[in-house]
Amino acid sequence: MRRTLFRSVLVVALLGAAAPIAWACSLVGQPDVRGALGFSANAFGSDVSGAVVPANVAATQGEGTPFVVEGIELVRLPPGPVEVHGTAVGRSTEEDVTPPSAVELSAATLSASGSGGGCGLGTCGRIVTIDLDVEATDDTAGRGRISYAIWFADDPGRFVGPPDDIVVRDPSDDRVWVYGTTADEGARLFAQVRAIDQAGNVGPASAPLQVDTGRGGGCRVLATPAAGTLAPLLLGLLWLRRRR
Repeated sequence: MRRTLFRSVLVVALLGAAAPIAWACSLVGQPDVRGALGFSANAFGSDVSGAVVPANVAATQGEGTPFVVEGIELVRLPPGPVEVHGTAVGRSTEEDVTPPSAVELSAATLSASGSGGGCGLGTCGRIVTIDLDVEATDDTAGRGRISYAIWFADDPGRFVGPPDDIVVRDPSDDRVWVYGTTADEGARLFAQVRAIDQAGNVGPASAPLQVDTGRGGGCRVLATPAAGTLAPLLLGLLWLRRRR
């Protein structure tokens, strides 16, 4: 009877752990721009209160007039309200026609976590990410509202076509990062970045930089169950074991 109860409690403990793990893994989403420029599609950590976009605001997708700048396909949004995460943001009567500065790309580092299929309970599985140390300035868009178009290639002379990613600084921690979908540890990889303001003006390209793809390891903190989630259940298990 007690053995059956012990197994039942253990199953409940594991199921209870699944909820915070799934919740944490759902937050591990790169800060893609999938609408108005300057805003992450990932709402976690985002704050759009007080945000104001220029009259000629552009987006990566949506209804409007399409145009292409430096291989980047954008859309000029029509007149009217602009919503981000279901919230209307301010729209200036002034247009922005000045592009951002050239991007200073000082470092790009690939990290791999969950190697070998994961690190046990409390993992999102194997995750490869590339962090980029970038800086750019713009006359209108603030630091957190500059979008970054990122190209990757195995040779610094092969940055062609549309960018691999368009992201903003992660609103939860101010990082500029992407998933390493086509790269892994030890790969030969180069990066180049351009800054885009909220009107779709594109700045000069950064100098190509080789990505540090040295070996990494460990598990992402976000993938760890919240502290205290399993404590009451584990105490119950210990009590039952001692009673046997």
